Amino acid sequence: MLALFHGSDAALCDEQVARVVAAAREADPAVEVSRFDGEAVSAQALQGALTTFSLFSAARLVVVDGIAARFQKDEGLRTALGAALAALPGGLDVVFRETRDLGATHPLAHAVRAAGGEVTACGQLTRRDFPGKVLKVAAELQIAITPEAAAMLADRCFVELEVDGRKRFGPDLTKARTELQKLATFVGAGRTIEKRVVAALVDEPFEAVFAFTDALAARQLARANALLDQLLARGEVPQIVFANVVRQFRLLLLCAAGQRERGETEFLRRGEFHLRDFQLRNLERQVDAFPLPRLHQIFDLLLRTDEAIKTGRLDADAALRLLCASICSGADLLPEPD
Repeated sequence: MLALFHGSDAALCDEQVARVVAAAREADPAVEVSRFDGEAVSAQALQGALTTFSLFSAARLVVVDGIAARFQKDEGLRTALGAALAALPGGLDVVFRETRDLGATHPLAHAVRAAGGEVTACGQLTRRDFPGKVLKVAAELQIAITPEAAAMLADRCFVELEVDGRKRFGPDLTKARTELQKLATFVGAGRTIEKRVVAALVDEPFEAVFAFTDALAARQLARANALLDQLLARGEVPQIVFANVVRQFRLLLLCAAGQRERGETEFLRRGEFHLRDFQLRNLERQVDAFPLPRLHQIFDLLLRTDEAIKTGRLDADAALRLLCASICSGADLLPEPD
């Protein structure tokens, strides 16, 4: 067989690859399974792997992980790999795994189809199906969890994803699997994960950013700096924290404008936003502290902060600190652009 599995949720791609490996081993327990890092393997080495027979087994399975970006840019790699795929020896199966959505016209997808292979998009789970999938994964991992706890965990494993070049929120099975294992370790072997444990140990998405903007709304500079310290201490990149703050204030501006001009904010549940109930509730709570004129002033501060970071006038950490101080004090402490 020849197959390409692609999609933004790594766990869903991994499931597909695992099924192929299991089927190959069931058909021939002696099958030789080889894995290649698509970002590092040379075109010559990969071409050799796809044109030679195994010395130890009549069956071989080659799994190539993450080669799509190179395949698209490197004409020599495309030529060598395309030729190898068109003449795969008997007994050799090849699987490509890509943890991003390639789209139907990607050159790797075209090459796989041209060689008679199958291309499978590991599409995002729906919000309705995700809790059931979490329960299924828990059963596979032999982890006991109540349906109510699984539903809460699923709700807290929504992340910002890039799908077809656009950012949106979607379920992340990789995160759910990781959180399940952490929760199982916490409760101990043979114990059941309950809803209260999930509530205590798994943060809601962007909860820290909401807390951060809460502190800014209340003009509590010390608390805002403490929350910023926590975000940075757990490994968040300052530029990413700043991007999340920009996104939060953009949503606040849209929420305020929706209330004023439409009398509702339901549009934030649809389109490019896909906000969930708790996010919309937090926005509507926070927007009272940021009237439209103040939000316009803050957007000017955000623009100046972005300019200071990108031109190197300030590093991202220092720029964030000055932004916090400016919002909380009402003063403009950011440097003027040249």
